[in-house]
Amino acid sequence: MAKKILVIEDNKAELLAYQNIIKEAGYDVAVAANGVEGWEMVQSEKPDLVLLDILLPKMNGYDVLTHCKTDPATKDIPVIIMTNLVQGDEAEKSFSLGAADHLVKTAINPRDIILKIKKYLK
Repeated sequence: MAKKILVIEDNKAELLAYQNIIKEAGYDVAVAANGVEGWEMVQSEKPDLVLLDILLPKMNGYDVLTHCKTDPATKDIPVIIMTNLVQGDEAEKSFSLGAADHLVKTAINPRDIILKIKKYLK
């Protein structure tokens, strides 16, 4: 059975790109366009891994991450933060809240995302 990846991203073009790349790699993909929907899907779908944007409508990615890591039912799901925020201590904050990884979207080849997914699903 294929592993399920949940992508929480409000940019439709990026969401579609990630969805296609992840499907091509043989994973099941679920998507959410805002933080509230994303957190609800983490709870209901129990994905094997979450790709999470920080700047989201309704609930930001840090809040989603905090919910994921404080809920006993979801705390062991790896969460990879993917953002374009680069000015400041976003990576440090992501890790302190329990993220498995922190990627800057503009600095990573989308194909490298698959390598990261494989790394955390071993």
